[in-house]
Amino acid sequence: FLIASWTRFVSSLHKRTLDIMAWCEWWITDDCCGVFCGMTTNLLLSFAAFVQTYFVLGPWWGYLHPITLFYIGLSLMAALCHARTQFTNPGAVPLDNENLIDLENQQLTTSNDRRYCRTCQQYKPHEAHHCSTCHRCVIRMDHHCPWVNNCVAMFNQKYFVLFCFYTSLCCLFCITSLITRFLICQSKRPGNTSMSLDGKHLSHSEVVAGPMGAPPPPHDAHMDNWCKGDGMDVMFCIINLFEGILFGLFTMIMSCDQISSILSSITYIDSLTMNKKQLQKRKKQASSMDNLTFVFGEPFGIGWFLPKPLTPKIKENFNNLCMQF
Repeated sequence: FLIASWTRFVSSLHKRTLDIMAWCEWWITDDCCGVFCGMTTNLLLSFAAFVQTYFVLGPWWGYLHPITLFYIGLSLMAALCHARTQFTNPGAVPLDNENLIDLENQQLTTSNDRRYCRTCQQYKPHEAHHCSTCHRCVIRMDHHCPWVNNCVAMFNQKYFVLFCFYTSLCCLFCITSLITRFLICQSKRPGNTSMSLDGKHLSHSEVVAGPMGAPPPPHDAHMDNWCKGDGMDVMFCIINLFEGILFGLFTMIMSCDQISSILSSITYIDSLTMNKKQLQKRKKQASSMDNLTFVFGEPFGIGWFLPKPLTPKIKENFNNLCMQF
């Protein structure tokens, strides 16, 4: 009920936005499945952060330890990049685009090659494709992703790549910390052997009583409590491990796919609609670094790893593409 009500509200807001203004940087997609998937993504990120902070990293290292804070920072970056991807206009062609055309400077093909969009009721620029979910023609559209409830296209592809990148790092971190906890706690179980300073294997009883009658080592009650764990602790950590493996693989594959798409300057939809000759021509138009700079909106630097606002350069490139038919 809440999702349906939210979807109806978003739909009415989205339609009013389309009527009032031709283009806006912020964006809301009124897709029920997308709203659910977007909320699920945020819940999974929050769940992983809770498990790692409360059950694993906090009791192990301390809640204010740099390692704990580092993971929390990764989680916040993933959530922020997800929000930027979801609520940023992906590059929708303005509904009054034809009124903004400079007839002297625009790049036109023959009139027979111009594509008319019946939904938007205007001609589509050369690199635009219509999204039936967003109800708009979008420049450099790669695909519509339900997990971010938005198209992945010219304006938010950088944010989507960063979201996949930081999420994959979070998943890798979760898998590593959980496996490390398991190995440490396994080594403390009775019957397991430990190594003495002279290289001899010691039994659990010798570790407790001390080898050769030596006084026993100090007992670490803190680590014992961390290893015991109650039923909820174990269940949450198991869920977190499977979550890390599943979504870690998914986001790593998506990251590699998106980087490959950017380097070749060929979107997923282009690979389906273009013939082999057109694809080869597109690949040779610019170098890999130029293509990366085009998508990230600025030369290589720290800004590539931050979900910064849209740069003037990428807006300029967008306006130029809107004029090409």
